[in-house]
Amino acid sequence: MRIRTGILAASTAVLLTLTACGSDDEGDAGDGATQAGEAALRKAVQDRMDAVNDGNVDAIQELTSTRCREKTSKQELTKTIDLTNTLYGDIELKSLDILEINEDSAVVKGTTGIEALDKPQPGDDEGARWALEDGHWRTDDC
Repeated sequence: MRIRTGILAASTAVLLTLTACGSDDEGDAGDGATQAGEAALRKAVQDRMDAVNDGNVDAIQELTSTRCREKTSKQELTKTIDLTNTLYGDIELKSLDILEINEDSAVVKGTTGIEALDKPQPGDDEGARWALEDGHWRTDDC
């Protein structure tokens, strides 16, 4: 039971950095947000979800901020993605709310339809942070 709880916690942590699952809130794009910026952010979140489903660690790292890449090794990420795929199979992003967006950062929340993933976790009230680096949205929730 203890091992399964640890696996579930690790898998959930990875997915929370993708979407901060667990919200039914409506998105609120802040000042300076453009439809193009929102579209690019939505695409980046979906691309990262697709990379998780494909087990493509290189793509996941590319969609992760420099700051967060320095905190997690490729080996740790590979193990976590493998566990996530074993536990949940392909995960579909059912909804994505953009809670905040500006020139270089954003906060998003999403749902997957998987109760264990959509349930809010302690400290998950604000959503997942994303950063715009070199013209590309990357998760910055590490």
